[in-house]
Amino acid sequence: MKNYILMVLLCISSSIAYSQSISFKTIDEAGQILIGVSVQIKETKTGKVSDNNGLVSFTDLSAGSYTFVFKYLGYESVTIKQQLPIQIEMPIIVSLEESHEHEMEAITVKATRTSRLIDNTPTRVEVIAGEELEEKGNMNAANISMILRESTGIQVQQTSATSANATFRIQGLDGRYTQLLRDGIPLYNGFAGGLSIMQIPPLDLQQVEIIKGSSSTLYGGGAIAGLINLVPIKPTDERRLNLMTNFTSAGGQDYNVFYAEKFGKIGTSVYGTLNKQAFYDPDGDRFTNIPEISRWNLNPSIFFYGENDAVLEIGGIFSEESRNGGDIRALNETPGFSYVERTKTNRNAAVIQYQRSLNASTNLQIKGNYNYYDRETRLANFQFSGIQKSSFSEINLTKKAKENDEWIGGLNLWTDQFDDRSIPTSINLGYQLTTVGAFLQRTTNINDKNTLESGLRIDHTTDYGTFVLPRVSWLHRFNSRLSTRLGGGLGYKNPTVFTEKSEEINFRYVLPTSPEDNAAERSVGANLDVNYLIPIGDEASLSINQLFFYTQINDPLILQPEPDMVFLKYNNVSGDVHTAGFETNIKANYKDFKLFAGYTFINARNHYEGMNMPIPLTPRSQVGVVLMYEIEGKLRAGFESYFTGRQYLMNESYSPSYWRFGFMGEKIWERFSIFINFENFTDTRQDKFSPIVGGSPNEPTFTQIWAPTDGFIVNGGFKIFLGE
Repeated sequence: MKNYILMVLLCISSSIAYSQSISFKTIDEAGQILIGVSVQIKETKTGKVSDNNGLVSFTDLSAGSYTFVFKYLGYESVTIKQQLPIQIEMPIIVSLEESHEHEMEAITVKATRTSRLIDNTPTRVEVIAGEELEEKGNMNAANISMILRESTGIQVQQTSATSANATFRIQGLDGRYTQLLRDGIPLYNGFAGGLSIMQIPPLDLQQVEIIKGSSSTLYGGGAIAGLINLVPIKPTDERRLNLMTNFTSAGGQDYNVFYAEKFGKIGTSVYGTLNKQAFYDPDGDRFTNIPEISRWNLNPSIFFYGENDAVLEIGGIFSEESRNGGDIRALNETPGFSYVERTKTNRNAAVIQYQRSLNASTNLQIKGNYNYYDRETRLANFQFSGIQKSSFSEINLTKKAKENDEWIGGLNLWTDQFDDRSIPTSINLGYQLTTVGAFLQRTTNINDKNTLESGLRIDHTTDYGTFVLPRVSWLHRFNSRLSTRLGGGLGYKNPTVFTEKSEEINFRYVLPTSPEDNAAERSVGANLDVNYLIPIGDEASLSINQLFFYTQINDPLILQPEPDMVFLKYNNVSGDVHTAGFETNIKANYKDFKLFAGYTFINARNHYEGMNMPIPLTPRSQVGVVLMYEIEGKLRAGFESYFTGRQYLMNESYSPSYWRFGFMGEKIWERFSIFINFENFTDTRQDKFSPIVGGSPNEPTFTQIWAPTDGFIVNGGFKIFLGE
């Protein structure tokens, strides 16, 4: 009997010794549950992940001392030593703090006009910054087309077979429905927008901000499809002096220099570029796939810093370009050949911005610009030229009513004048337009889980009336990993002949718009997106963003032939143009590897005058996959693949779908790096599917451009870093 009792006591003690349990609940500094926190027991090398309630439990542990290590991406790791058995049954609360490294990488979006970080902004914003921006600059140092082309939901559309002119579309809508800004200021509207993305160099940019969907409350007419804000690098106490040289197998040369530094109360930045391009004809049809280009840019700025965080910036943007395309025999002055397209542009802009704190909660900002844009296009028997003079000025106040309640209100003034200097002079596309606007926006935290952003703009134009534009965006956080945004608003676009349709025909036979014959286009749009973040320990993460969108433009402005079948005129037609679809973006990180995958589905249709047909040159499906390997400060390599689905063409047929592939690499030292990029190395070109040029050499006809025309190009060069 004694032996039996002794055995029972031994079993009980053994059970106590080997069946200890402990539970933890993981939260952040605000008390919000953190899901997916990795918890590892140092002594046993075993681990678990916190569940949807932030709970993680360990059972069947023997009595003794244990070290629990808590890790979560973007947060400081926490180490807890605990002796078992433990007397309490409730979970132990573990609070994790955001890491300093995470705070340094946090992005404040300027386009939303708030001081909030991107994760806490109700408006959905995509930001291209840092390493990704550098990678795109290595691939194309001449202009920003690569940055936009390889972004999900954005299509760069070539508008000329021989001059390589291009525009961009967000979610299937023409480029005229998107505002292109530099540091929150419009510089590329109207006539000045025709070659904009092909003439803006990318290497002085800190980040590129993309807002999809109506953004008219803060930025007025034209932001129907969204806006793209190019944010330049500002000077700091640390000197920055970068040099870059790039060469391409297609005969391109790019030379860039950027300098920025702050000296106490004064700072300066200077960006200069020189771009050269030779004729390039990879398909051998004797017409340029890439024209001869000679261009220089100079962007100087000076900054004055005062009390109360006051900053005065005075800057300029100056550029000249000569672009010659067409029949290479004519360009080389071979007798008997005459078809050429010669374009000369001159862009000069002055920019001024001033901001200061009026008190602890109120900031004042005054900004403006004056833009002078001169462009001339010459063909064999036709010339289109003109000068656009435009200005923009704004004064606004931002105020924090309390810590999580921000207001911004302001007044705007736009002026736009175009002087037509074409030959012959039978058609005059000149106009003058003035717009006065007022706006008010509030961003407030309703509670810990909900943030609301609401705004209202009222614009009055001299010729087209008054527009009232409400907009609202809502952010809901289910937990630390899952959030959703819902937003929508109204927009408008004043009539203009400066569209991609006019660019395609070099404005020949296009009649002017007028308030007597035309009305502004009006729009309504909405976006819904869901963002899901899955941290996997402290070395890996997976994020998924699912966006749904819809935009409808009523009484759209359509270019139609006149009864004489010679001239073309923009008319408001009864019906609408609408686009609906979704975007899926997946980002995965594991140690030194990064994977980006994006899919876009667009159903964009013209629905007017009894028609219901797809918008031409808009693929229903697009896919992009990028795999990057990077050892910070030492090595960078990446593989890209892009799929473009079939597109509806003006001849009522569909183009074939196609793939493009690329590979880039860069070796980095402390003061020097070399890079190489193999773009479209499978040599996908439209001429491989069907001829691009038809007709006679002196009166050629061109098919619509729906695929790359330049094919496989290798580029490479070096960068020198001479800053501190």
